Amino acid sequence: MKSYIFVDKENKAYGKIIDDKLLEMFFYNEDLGNIYRAKVVNKIDAINAYFLEYETGKEAFLKSSKKFSIGDSVIGEIVREASNNKLALFSVNFKLETDNYEIYRFPRAKKAILKEGKTKSKKEYKYLNDLRDKLEKEENFKPTPKLLFEKNSKDLYIKNQKDLEVVEISIFQDSIINDAFKNLKNNKIYYGHVSLIFDELETLTVIDVNSSKAKGSQKQNDFFDKVNKNILEPIAYNLKLRNIGGMVIIDFLRTENKESLEEDFKKQLDHYGLVYQIYGFTNMGLFELSLKRKGESLTRLLKEKNIL
Repeated sequence: MKSYIFVDKENKAYGKIIDDKLLEMFFYNEDLGNIYRAKVVNKIDAINAYFLEYETGKEAFLKSSKKFSIGDSVIGEIVREASNNKLALFSVNFKLETDNYEIYRFPRAKKAILKEGKTKSKKEYKYLNDLRDKLEKEENFKPTPKLLFEKNSKDLYIKNQKDLEVVEISIFQDSIINDAFKNLKNNKIYYGHVSLIFDELETLTVIDVNSSKAKGSQKQNDFFDKVNKNILEPIAYNLKLRNIGGMVIIDFLRTENKESLEEDFKKQLDHYGLVYQIYGFTNMGLFELSLKRKGESLTRLLKEKNIL
């Protein structure tokens, strides 16, 4: 079985395949993460909102407690690309990082922070602190708009995956990725005779475990426990693949062994590197958890790009 990082330059996609399974997939935007000196071209005073031109012909939206006037220069980062007729989102609290350190523009008194598990480096520490100071001073210069610092999510991703080979592919010609697309196209997925139904709402995802086609000779409770435990890995994998964030509710088959099921599920969530908080079973027997959001869900992104 193969594991590698893939890059599709034509479709601006990248991601990771582990043991012949698509684990995650992202699309990169040339502007996302870049730091610009932008110009205020319009504003809505009632909600402290501003429309900025960050490149010729390109606009972004900013909400800020700091007051700006039309024509002012503003330093910041594109933190969300334009989509669904929404402008790109601009943040004045830009982030800078190296392999070992990271720093935000605010608060100014806070210096570069060593990342967890990383190695101290006086050179990197000084570089980030100096770079932040340099970028802040750019706010008073001309011309505006201007690209001040370029970051590329694809290159950063590859840099952080040093142990894996990088392979250039077409996402539409790769059989592993196309199998994953078939999975994502349907909200009902079969694993043997057991099905999972995913209902992705705006801030909530509901997952229904259904064993209507499955048959077993064990006692009902033992049979339900077996189905639930066998489906934990597919659930965790799909949460990872689909890049689901926010609240998640899972309707498992009825079980009396709730603590055991929860512990086994935690192991699968950890295996896929998901950041989560478990809330457990409700009085109605529904299992609740929340997942740290990492951008838009893959299903929504693929639909926006007319891939699904």
